[in-house]
Amino acid sequence: MAEKEEEAPTILTTITKHEDFYFINGTHIFQAGMKLYRLHAELLATRIGIFDVVPLSDREDGSGDDKQPRKKLQIGAGDGLSDERPIIMDMNMVTSEEFNALLDHIYHGERAIDYSLTYLVAVLKLSQQWDCPSGETFALRRLKKIERSVPAALRLRLARVYRIEDWLKPALRSVIFTPLKLLSKEDLGWLGYDTYQIIARVREQYEVLRKRLAFIPPIISEHLCPNHDVCEKAWKRIWILQVGERLQEPILICALGLGWEIRDVIEKLDVSGMPGQGCGLSAKSSAMNCPGIKADDDLVDQALELLEKTVPVDRSYFTLDYTKSK
Repeated sequence: MAEKEEEAPTILTTITKHEDFYFINGTHIFQAGMKLYRLHAELLATRIGIFDVVPLSDREDGSGDDKQPRKKLQIGAGDGLSDERPIIMDMNMVTSEEFNALLDHIYHGERAIDYSLTYLVAVLKLSQQWDCPSGETFALRRLKKIERSVPAALRLRLARVYRIEDWLKPALRSVIFTPLKLLSKEDLGWLGYDTYQIIARVREQYEVLRKRLAFIPPIISEHLCPNHDVCEKAWKRIWILQVGERLQEPILICALGLGWEIRDVIEKLDVSGMPGQGCGLSAKSSAMNCPGIKADDDLVDQALELLEKTVPVDRSYFTLDYTKSK
C-alpha cells in the first residue's frame, strides 16, 4: 500500500491594519506587504512630490449622492477608498519597513533620539524616489552624525547609491589606505568585484611610491652652498633614518603614510647635521613640494574618476548590518 504524501503546511497570509498608521480619520487606504495603512491624502500630497490628489468624479465613485466629491490618490494600483481596494505599493520600490520609516518621519517629525542606519537610509531612499525634500534633508543631516561609526566600504556603497556627496571621497580614501588583508567579507560584499579591483590597483601604486620614497629622498637645490656634496649626503642619511625607516615599517597599519602624515614628519625633521647655511630649510621645502609626497590625493582622485566612469552604481540589495564587520 502506497504511503500518503504529506501535505504541505498551509501558510496563513492575513492582511492586518498597521498598529500606528491606520488612522480612523484617514482618507486613503494603502497596502505595503501584509499591512494596511489609512493615511491622510492632503498631508502626503503636501510633503511628497509624487503623491497627487485629484477629485474623483461621480462616475468613477459610483455614487452621486455625496455633497463633497471624494478624492483619488494618483499612485499605485487601486483607488485606496476602502480596505478591499487599497493602493498597493510596488514592493520592488518599497518595503513595508521603509514605508514605516518615511511615515514616521512625516507624521512625527524629527525627535531627540538616536536613529538607526537602517531607518535613516530608508527615509533617504524613499525621499529621493518620491520627492520628499524634508525627508532627504533630515536623513542626510542625521547620517552625518553617525558617519564615523559606519565602515568605510559601506559608506562608499551608500554614497554612490544615494548620492551622499560628503561621504564619497573620504570613504574611498579610507578603503584605499586600509590594508587589503584587513577588509572583511562584508567589506568585499559592499564594494563589489570591480570596485575592489580599482582599489587593489591604486593601493599597489601607492605602495610602490611609498617604498621608492623610503630609499630616494627628494632632490635639494644647491642653494649656493659651498659644501653641497656634504649636505646632500647628510640629507640622505637624515631622510633614511627619520623618514625612510618609518615608510618601510613591515606592519602596514603602523607604517608612515603619504600625504598629511609624511608632511607632518618632514616639518619636524632635525636637519642640524647639514652644515650649509639654509640647506636644511631648503631640503625640507623641496620635500614638502615633492609630487610623491602628495601622491595620496592624486591617487584617490584617479580612483574616484575611474570608479565613476567604469563601474555602474549597483542598486541591488545589500545588507546594512555592519556588526559582523567590526
